[in-house]
Amino acid sequence: MQARYEDPVIAGLSARQRDLQLRIYNDMKANTYALRRERNAILHQIQFRCRDLATESTDDKIKRIEGLSSTAQVHEAVRDTIRTRVQPIMLHDAKGKYILDRKPTNSLICNHFQEQFLINTRSPIDIATTARPLEHPITADEFRFALKQLSNG
Repeated sequence: MQARYEDPVIAGLSARQRDLQLRIYNDMKANTYALRRERNAILHQIQFRCRDLATESTDDKIKRIEGLSSTAQVHEAVRDTIRTRVQPIMLHDAKGKYILDRKPTNSLICNHFQEQFLINTRSPIDIATTARPLEHPITADEFRFALKQLSNG
């Protein structure tokens, strides 16, 4: 049976409560009141362990953020709160099965876009290496406004 939890304590408690649940439903001669009390106690232990793991994770993030300079702390805290995990791209192979390994998936996507943009019949684009003056020069006010926008205020 594949483990559903990374934490061995939660995995063990979960297996125990699952066994108790099966005994409650299947064993007609068992004292269900005592089994339910024991199962509820185990469920509470699971809840407390999950809370402790979440607290440890939060404490690690706080220690990492507090170790930064005062200007970087806010940015790192915001980055941590809005960081989301990108869902992986699922591709099918020639047989119609999912490709679960990331390396073949990445190479397939790379090859696809290389085929789209690197066509041998098309002549390559020449890179302009000579400097030319701007048609509309940038004014001092535009430059000041751009700097103000970059520094957020």
